[in-house]
Amino acid sequence: VGSPVGRAMSTTGSTVSRRSRAPDPRFAHLKPRVDTGSNMRKLMEKYEGTSGPNARAKQTHTYFRRIKPLDLERRLAPDIECEESIYAYDLDEAS
Repeated sequence: VGSPVGRAMSTTGSTVSRRSRAPDPRFAHLKPRVDTGSNMRKLMEKYEGTSGPNARAKQTHTYFRRIKPLDLERRLAPDIECEESIYAYDLDEAS
């Protein structure tokens, strides 16, 4: 009435039990989830309510003033222009 292969593949005579277990209360707060890697939604959830991934706490115990690189260049410019050189030494004595 059919091949033995057909009978083995039938689901009605399956020996695997399909009983469901009662949920364990220790794991009731867990939900099934597949980790698909990083994406924008996950990043936004992670940094929600903050200033973002590059936010750092402001340093309160600094005893010096921070200056911008352009201000540093402007302040050092006169020193760079009148730079000493051993090659210009003879020229300074001659005048």
